[in-house]
Amino acid sequence: SKATVSVLYWTLTTPNPTMKAVTFLLVLLAVVHCVSAGATATASHILVASEDECLKLKSEIEAGTATFADVAKEHSTCPSGQSGGSLGNFGQGAMVPAFDQVIFDPATEMGKVYGPVKTQFGYHLIIVYKRSGVNGEESA
Repeated sequence: SKATVSVLYWTLTTPNPTMKAVTFLLVLLAVVHCVSAGATATASHILVASEDECLKLKSEIEAGTATFADVAKEHSTCPSGQSGGSLGNFGQGAMVPAFDQVIFDPATEMGKVYGPVKTQFGYHLIIVYKRSGVNGEESA
């Protein structure tokens, strides 16, 4: 569509590398979501620069002194932080491989905080809220 071409053009021409990467991931997520018939998940993440900061934030969340969404809003360097870190609903393969390994692992528990997960963007905490199509699983 014309809108997709416009977003792709902006993604390729924007001088901000972080926005370029995030926009590219969001476009990829939308495309994969539209054609994906396999496993899907609804998840959130928090992106920070260091493993130490990631571990500190994870401790705060697990201790109950802060919610995942509040920590994302305050500390995440990803634009998704403004919405509590929400990545929305997406298909397997829409995110970087390190994300898929956590999110679509049958051993990953819904509502549990995972990480630090290192990617080329930094260190992430990930929480999966809903998942389907993983070994026949359907979770609410």
